[in-house]
Amino acid sequence: HRGVFQMMQAVKALFGQPKLVTLDLALKQAVGLVQLTPAAEAALAEPVAAPPREEEKPAPAAPPAQVEVIVRHSVKADEVPVIVPKAAIMREVRGALARRLGRPEALAQGCLVRRVGGTLTSFADAELMGARRRFVLVGLEDLRPAEGFVPALSRAEALSLQRDMEACFEDGAFQSMLAEMEGAHGRDSARFKAERQKMAQAVQRTVLPRHGFEGTAQGVVRMLQACEAFSADEEFRSQGARLAALLKQEEAALDLVLSCAFGLVQPPAAAEVASAEPAAAPPPWEEEKPTPAAPPAQVEVTVRHAVKADEVRVTVPQTATMREVREALARRLGRPEAVAHGRLVRRAGGALTSFADSERIGTRRSILLVGLEDLQPAEGFVPALSRAEALSLQRDLGAGFEDGTFQSKLAELEGTHGRDSARFKAERQKMALAVQRTVLPRYGFEGTPQGVVGMLRAFEAFSADEEFQSQGARLAALLRQDDAPPP
Repeated sequence: HRGVFQMMQAVKALFGQPKLVTLDLALKQAVGLVQLTPAAEAALAEPVAAPPREEEKPAPAAPPAQVEVIVRHSVKADEVPVIVPKAAIMREVRGALARRLGRPEALAQGCLVRRVGGTLTSFADAELMGARRRFVLVGLEDLRPAEGFVPALSRAEALSLQRDMEACFEDGAFQSMLAEMEGAHGRDSARFKAERQKMAQAVQRTVLPRHGFEGTAQGVVRMLQACEAFSADEEFRSQGARLAALLKQEEAALDLVLSCAFGLVQPPAAAEVASAEPAAAPPPWEEEKPTPAAPPAQVEVTVRHAVKADEVRVTVPQTATMREVREALARRLGRPEAVAHGRLVRRAGGALTSFADSERIGTRRSILLVGLEDLQPAEGFVPALSRAEALSLQRDLGAGFEDGTFQSKLAELEGTHGRDSARFKAERQKMALAVQRTVLPRYGFEGTPQGVVGMLRAFEAFSADEEFQSQGARLAALLRQDDAPPP
């Protein structure tokens, strides 16, 4: 009886469920605790309806897989890896790049392109990246992070940064040089540690910009700040140990900058660093640096096609080399082939001779180019204008609008139709477009209505500039648009 009692106590919490109520009665009857009536026995024999099943809720979808893609500059050697969902669209790739560099213009002005039939064609914003993992970007001068910007690293990005460091540190030439220095000076010598640090900084100078940090001592410090979040992560620490081994840092007292970066020690407080440092030479990034020289003056250079009538104006430093002129042209047109295939030339003895890439422009302000079919901008490309270029564009338009023939024809149209008539405005627009068709390609815009729209977008950045507004008012007056905003 005691065992029956214990059994009943064990199932007591489950009473109330239909099947168990029936089972309870049957058990009690079986052990002689209750006497059932015939009606109760009949009810007990009936099958019990199963309780309604709760609707099964679908399991939440797993987040989309993340992948790493490389965005390369169309002209310069800059490249930046970004982490995006596997199903990302092109706009999301540009958004990830903008966040990585702290430069929103990567989204507003940058354009991801592909090569089609020898030219670069833009991807649509909504196009899926698919299996592509490498992209070329135009529309930005470079892919350097914004000054002073400290990017936040995800865990995947921090590990990717470490892997990039590892690829450089395990390079055969790097390891040979490190072994040679160790043999010459000994691993514990101050000379070996100083040279090793210089070698590591040379690697960081290349790797850090790919991950949104400056390739400078300040960039290293900012990388350390971003990496602090992963100091307790096992995989991060394991990869850090691998890096330390490659740098022959197995000893307990690891170099501060490198070990903090690799998650092997916590960055100490400034006072601890000061007390731990020898009184000898300070770290390279704390040495006094001379005041930077003022940047060289900017000048405007006209690049003319050697065969066609196309010409493009670019703004470059007064001390620019011929390669820098071609790079400026490539950025202006959104066509990297201007660097890869274009050649700046001069006439010598009736023939065309190429300038060397390293040759300075000197006093030259007009240069011929061969190697490209034309100097038209890439289809759909919208260049960014500097203030000087925007004002220069306005002056070129003004020269076309104030031409005697242009003004005579405009006056004749006004006299015939009246300034407020739809006919006058339509004809004036055609005349203005004829001037724009000549001027806009010099600044990297198509000589079409779409090019005019692109120019207006580029002009928005200078809407509060007094000189720009003044020149705009003059253009409006030349077009008899005194009551309208500047073109």
